[in-house]
Amino acid sequence: MGMAPDGHHIRMMEPGEAERLLLLGTNAGLFGAVEPDIGDVVRWLVRHEVFVAETAAGRDGARLSGFAAGRDATDLYWIAGLAVDPAFRGIGLRKSLLAAVVARAGWFFHRAVGLAATKGEEADWFRRRRFLAVSADDGPEHLQRLRRERPGFDSLASDPAGTDDLVGSERIVMIHWL
Repeated sequence: MGMAPDGHHIRMMEPGEAERLLLLGTNAGLFGAVEPDIGDVVRWLVRHEVFVAETAAGRDGARLSGFAAGRDATDLYWIAGLAVDPAFRGIGLRKSLLAAVVARAGWFFHRAVGLAATKGEEADWFRRRRFLAVSADDGPEHLQRLRRERPGFDSLASDPAGTDDLVGSERIVMIHWL
């Protein structure tokens, strides 16, 4: 796609990469305290479009350096996970993966891109990239989505009883209008 920093490229996920993506997501802290098994990860991955960043092939072959998982939602394109291997942080991979997802959403005429971010440094990073926090007054559908999302791993974090109290929650929904 031509969006990745030097020495990397971004492509779509290929069959057989689930174990490597699980390891990368775990190392990057994407799944939080949840320890997903490979079956859960495969089910999660196939429900999303997964953009993969990898190093250019060298003597040791290409190495996965990050990924973003997103999907069409009824009103926007939802980013369910964004992870960069700690060994590759600080070179612009997270920004490049986000740009690839936003470009994809624009190509398919979505009005916005949404995600759940942790308050503080992570939310500030997205704010600098034109994401806006959604308040409780902006509509219950976004808050319902937040209740279902864990940092990057929504299928394991759902609250079956719907009893999450979002007042004081460390997660917020953020939207980037296209």
